[in-house]
Amino acid sequence: MTQFRHGFTGAVVNGAAEWAGFHAQDAQSICVPFAGSGKVVAAMSGSGKTIESWDTQISTRGTIEGIFGANKLRSKMREPKFRKGHMYQTRGIDEIDAASAGLIDYIGAHGTLADKAAIASATARCTSMGRMTTWHADVGELWTKFEKIRRYLLDYIDMPGEFIHHEANVYELPPSGTYDVVQIDPPKVVSTTDIYSAHYQFLNTALGGACQIPEWRRRDVLDRLDQVMSIPAQRILFMYTSDVYPTIDDIRWLLKRHGTIVREDRFLHRTRYDYCILVMKE
Repeated sequence: MTQFRHGFTGAVVNGAAEWAGFHAQDAQSICVPFAGSGKVVAAMSGSGKTIESWDTQISTRGTIEGIFGANKLRSKMREPKFRKGHMYQTRGIDEIDAASAGLIDYIGAHGTLADKAAIASATARCTSMGRMTTWHADVGELWTKFEKIRRYLLDYIDMPGEFIHHEANVYELPPSGTYDVVQIDPPKVVSTTDIYSAHYQFLNTALGGACQIPEWRRRDVLDRLDQVMSIPAQRILFMYTSDVYPTIDDIRWLLKRHGTIVREDRFLHRTRYDYCILVMKE
């Protein structure tokens, strides 16, 4: 099976996802507080494993419950249909046309979880660099991408293992168990805030998401990371990137408060590096 890809901003490179899968291969219980696109969840899945995950975006729930954990792909969309909902009314993506906004709103109101996963990925692919900022497609292109992604998702139906997903903020609904592995790939603060919350919230609301995507600011990051590093587990698989705040040196310092760094690898990701750090907890 090819590695799962879903077209979201910040999705980890293939090498980093494979790294996580390798270092979690003997784990029976895995905690993922920021499930994101689901790429690393897919890489770590396997027979006999239980992966418990959290994310505030309904598209992530769509991927994990509507694809990975489903016995078939269920879809209600046979042709484009439109509704004047949140995306149509707010035009939350710059330059989005009325028909594209209406299609997103219709799927948000009437589509299945798999439909919502597919339209979220298609929507990201119709924006500049997948950042949900400037729109550069029309409704025909959006529908074509939706259909293509929906077909692609068929290969990832009913993946091995058990998936327990929470459409929730992990800080408001914290894990209560003890795990073999906690895999952490947090939001990234590039300047003063993260790159997700400001723009992805419009899509999340349009698709029927129940959560507010939390904003991460510079002053919040170390405290929030300290909390998820404290989740009871035998080891931490931590993923980070260069040229963000706090620095990788700050991250190493914080990780050493929770255990011993036994391996660190890095993977080139466009103009930056993705860091993968294995920590054995004490």
